[in-house]
Amino acid sequence: MFSKILVPIDFSPHSDHALEWAIGLAKNSGGSLELVHAIHMPHDIQMTGEWWATLRARAVERLDVCIDEADRAGVPCQAHLLDEPPAEAILKAAESSHADLIVMGSHGRGAIGHLLLGGVASKVLRLSEIPVLTLRKES
Repeated sequence: MFSKILVPIDFSPHSDHALEWAIGLAKNSGGSLELVHAIHMPHDIQMTGEWWATLRARAVERLDVCIDEADRAGVPCQAHLLDEPPAEAILKAAESSHADLIVMGSHGRGAIGHLLLGGVASKVLRLSEIPVLTLRKES
């Protein structure tokens, strides 16, 4: 049914919940997972190389934990760390990996929160050419 499922990971409880669902879907359909985490800083924010390297190393460590979770369930999994705005990174990764489903968490901030903060899940839903399953973890 789903041969490749893309799971955006932002290390929030919402993306943890989405990963759990995606592992179950992949296991039941014999598919694999592609995890994507986007680290992107606007050009007007300056960072030292050391700080940036530490941020990337921590993200890789946390992605490894996610890969281990999929491995324990017997689901093949790869992870990618991208330097792009999150929605763009997700959409490009879905296309390049030939994913047939995106499973992602949604913070569910509502209309006001979306207007103030924008919405990665909302943008992906609008622009994706493949199905998107959004999940919100209840607090």
